[in-house]
Amino acid sequence: MLPVNQPPTIAGPPSRSDEGRDALRSRLLAQRRGLSSADVKPGSAAIVELLQATSDIVAAARQGPVAVYWPVRGEPDVRLGGPNDDAVKATRGALTAAHGLTLPGHPGASPELRAWKPTTSLATAWGSLRFPADGAARVPAEDHGLILVPAVAFDRAGNRLGNGAGWYDRLLSGLGRRPIGAGPLLVGIAHDFQLVEHLTAQPWDVPMHLVATPEGVVRPR
Repeated sequence: MLPVNQPPTIAGPPSRSDEGRDALRSRLLAQRRGLSSADVKPGSAAIVELLQATSDIVAAARQGPVAVYWPVRGEPDVRLGGPNDDAVKATRGALTAAHGLTLPGHPGASPELRAWKPTTSLATAWGSLRFPADGAARVPAEDHGLILVPAVAFDRAGNRLGNGAGWYDRLLSGLGRRPIGAGPLLVGIAHDFQLVEHLTAQPWDVPMHLVATPEGVVRPR
C-alpha cells in the first residue's frame, strides 16, 4: 500500500489554486440539484445494471460487504436493496447476497460505515440524509469488498471532487492506493455530466479503481 497524506479536518478559506475546484463544484452541484426524481431514476437504473454486468465489481462484492450511500441532492440512487425498486430487482442476487450492505454513519461524526438492511432503524440529518442508528454494527472500511462512492465530479484518472466536507477523504485515507484485488474495490458513481476530463489531485486523494455513469464504466488510465 502506498502512503497517503491525511486530508484536512478543518477547512480554511480557499486559496487561489482552489478557486477552479470551487467554481466547478458550485456549477455541478447546482446542475445536480436541479434534477427531479424522474430525471434521476433512468440513470440510476442504468448504473445498477452496469454494476451487475462488470466482472471486477461482481467479484469484489463476493469478497465482503458492499458500501452504498443514501442519495441526496440529485445523486444517483444505487442503494441495491433499499427504496429503488429497479435496483433491488437488478442486483439483489449478484451484489448483495454474500455479505450484505453498509451505509455511512452520522455525517457529523468520524467517518464510519454501518451495517444496513431495509429493516434497520435509520436516523435523519440535514433534512433528507438517512443513516443507520447507533445500534447498527460498525464495519471497518478495509473489511469491505466494494465501496460505492458518490461525488460532485470524477475525472478519467479516477480523481474525485467531493462536496467539500472531506467525509469520504477521511474514510478512504486509511485504505491508501491499492491495486484491484488488494483491498476494497472503489467505484465512483456519477451522472454523465459529472465526468470531467481533468481534476487536480490533492495530496490526500485516493483515486477510484472504476467510475460508473449511465453511459458506461470508466477504467482510469
